[in-house]
Amino acid sequence: VVIEDGFVGVVATRRSAAQRGVAALDLTWDLPATLVTQEEIEAATTVRGDGVTVQREGRTRGRLAGRVDVRSEFRSAMAAHAHLEPQSALVSVTDAGVEAWVATQSPTAIRNTLADLLGRERDAVNVTATWLGGGFGRRLNVEVASEAARLSAAAGVPVHVAWTREDEFRQGYLRPPVHNVLEARLENGRIHAWRHRQASGDVAFPFFPPFAGTVLGADFGAWRGATSPYGGIEARETVAERVKLRVPTGWWRGLGLLPNVFATESFMDELAAFAGEDPLAFRLAHLTDEKLDRRLAGVLTAAAEAAGWDQPREPGRGLGIAVSVDVGTCVAQVSEVTMTPDGPRLERIVSAVDPGVVVNPDGVRAQTEGSITWGISSLWHEQVTIEEGRVAATNFDRYPVARAGDVPPVEVVLVEGDDVPHGVGEPPLGPVAASIANAIVAAGGERPRSLPHLVPHAPAAT
Repeated sequence: VVIEDGFVGVVATRRSAAQRGVAALDLTWDLPATLVTQEEIEAATTVRGDGVTVQREGRTRGRLAGRVDVRSEFRSAMAAHAHLEPQSALVSVTDAGVEAWVATQSPTAIRNTLADLLGRERDAVNVTATWLGGGFGRRLNVEVASEAARLSAAAGVPVHVAWTREDEFRQGYLRPPVHNVLEARLENGRIHAWRHRQASGDVAFPFFPPFAGTVLGADFGAWRGATSPYGGIEARETVAERVKLRVPTGWWRGLGLLPNVFATESFMDELAAFAGEDPLAFRLAHLTDEKLDRRLAGVLTAAAEAAGWDQPREPGRGLGIAVSVDVGTCVAQVSEVTMTPDGPRLERIVSAVDPGVVVNPDGVRAQTEGSITWGISSLWHEQVTIEEGRVAATNFDRYPVARAGDVPPVEVVLVEGDDVPHGVGEPPLGPVAASIANAIVAAGGERPRSLPHLVPHAPAAT
């Protein structure tokens, strides 16, 4: 048994014995006066109007004074990473040096942390990054390696630490909840002014020195995807509010991209409906001849053509479109939905991706398909809730994720609209939820205003 600085651990020759040893310990923990509640988190994650302006084009406030034609709110719940393999690390601490084998996305951070923890020179710590078993931002961690290092140093033997699934759900950090409020005024069928206010828990700031929050004000990870990309909207404003929560939040695939684009692109469809225009034509009308706008128009057109946007469809079947730009990559997606007696059914998704120069076509397609699956899972299922001061889910029975039956056929169209390569891993995640939400409305369903959209749905087409 090792007890030091509030850390308690048990070393044994078998994992089951170590787990029994931990369970047998009589421990008393200092708890806060009040435990965190789900209601507290939801109340805290609310736009209040005191954030940092992260985008300002034109005189939005003056144009909105006295008249707002459309106002909408969208919310996204907390989510877990739910990767296939929980955290694990093997560390051997000897007088000669430190050897660590860790499933991590950040081997340099692991090396530095272990060196500081053990009082060693950084050159004396060697880290081997093993296969991840899924990462998605959760492998940017140091906890499990630190635990194994403490135990190895105390016991004098190599120690392997593997978290259980319960550990993973309850001890990890989460995608923070997000509240989006959007307002717009239209003139002659075009957006005269656009204002977006967004409130979110931290995403990047927990991994930076404390002064980063003071200097930057708004967490760039939290408002990722929140700014409007349409160059033809002369008056645009985006304000990001930082919400401090009593639950650990942080990196999650795409950071704020999915929840923020879900809000902005759902709102674009609402504005198109208010103007009485086709959603694709409405978007194209708000793009200019600037390079980025041309690239956005390129993926919108490519996705629409591949999906047969202009073809007639029977009642109860509809197409939804959405677009976003992230790390220089433009992505447009068209989802097709049929309303059935069992709820909406996804028929297919067409995604046009412009990452600039396409270095590895198969890699782009694979990343796009993976991001679409991830987005579908977040739309239909994923939600972390708090009960009795801790995460309610301890396994997948209380945290369902997408299954094969949720995912329809996916077509990926590659577009090269730039002369340099850009990122591909996360950008295709942006439009997923918005395109499906817009398709649900087009098919005659009720507009989703939250992630997850907890309604019965039929199995996807195969």
